Amino acid sequence: MEVKKCYSDQELEEFRIIIVKKLEIAQSRAKELLSEIAGNENGTDDTFKSYSRDERELDVASKIEQRMKQLDFVSKLEAALYRIQNKTYGICCITGQLILKERLLAVPHTTCCIEAKSLKK
Repeated sequence: MEVKKCYSDQELEEFRIIIVKKLEIAQSRAKELLSEIAGNENGTDDTFKSYSRDERELDVASKIEQRMKQLDFVSKLEAALYRIQNKTYGICCITGQLILKERLLAVPHTTCCIEAKSLKK
């Protein structure tokens, strides 16, 4: 039995659609967080007017951290789209084996299979 070495164009297109949807949501959330940060820092967000200065600063710091994580996620999704484009998507960067479809559906931006991930720990 021949071991599959890469996903078909049709499978890659299915993954691309999933990733594009996730990317749109992540970009939208990052934009929302930026608006919330700006509104809080400028004192224009009514929900924070009753907060003390320390509470506002803590909230802004938390939103900045959330936004940074969101932007990191966006970057990982964009990299996954690039791998789809050059047909290396779904190939483990450590073992060179095909990552299980179930794993890619759960974590579409992953670059390594479960076995490789456990070796990294």
